[in-house]
Amino acid sequence: MELSYYPKERLLGFKVEKWNKKFLENFIREFQHAQEVEDDTLNYILHDYQLNFRLSADEDFFHVYIRNPEFKIFGEKVIGKRKEDMVELMRKNGFEKFVHDKDFGVSMLEFEEAGLTFFFENQFIDELAIEIY
Repeated sequence: MELSYYPKERLLGFKVEKWNKKFLENFIREFQHAQEVEDDTLNYILHDYQLNFRLSADEDFFHVYIRNPEFKIFGEKVIGKRKEDMVELMRKNGFEKFVHDKDFGVSMLEFEEAGLTFFFENQFIDELAIEIY
């Protein structure tokens, strides 16, 4: 599996337009070790890849939460990067607007246009979320 995301283009090696509920369910079926979590959303965890797929209750969009240190955005590994490094990478690739926020003590950097949110621990990215509509 290609552990990468190019905003508005490709996620995990597939065109972003392909990702919908049916495609997600078929994608998950390919992995024998996927764990389905019981809650109010469609929630699958691929432990081997440190990926968590969550489909919204109304099924309009889903999030992929990633902790895999090999995951790349625009060809660069992002887990462990500092905020300034991520801002520069996103700017180089045409995503200038972002919001830096702290919610419940968690520092976040959101690039809404790219569908990306980065979560920081001790000033370094330790998780990211990709939102696909």
